[in-house]
Amino acid sequence: MALETTGDEAGLKARSHAPSATRVSGNTRANVRSIWLFTVLWNIVSAPVLVYIPPELARQPVAALGFVFPIAGAGLIAWALVTTARSRRFGATWLDTAHGPARPGSTWHAAVMARLPSSP
Repeated sequence: MALETTGDEAGLKARSHAPSATRVSGNTRANVRSIWLFTVLWNIVSAPVLVYIPPELARQPVAALGFVFPIAGAGLIAWALVTTARSRRFGATWLDTAHGPARPGSTWHAAVMARLPSSP
């Protein structure tokens, strides 16, 4: 997962040793678009298998392995639907690091900010 940071990288640009807060934006929207693009392309490429393989099954039963690709396409559709539903449910997310970047051997505090559904 690619992360984008904003802030001043723990005060390095200002030549200060005091940590500054950093906000790391989530990339859910870009992920959803990429997943749908890949899913559509996969299914377009694997759809002809459903037409050309059934006549070959009588001569070569091994041709049934070709059905793996459309089955994987169905799984990709399910994955894209779940990811889209999560994106719509939680909206934009980000990570707020109140104490600057993590350092080995020290305690690091951060908070994940997300829109949560209200309880009924």
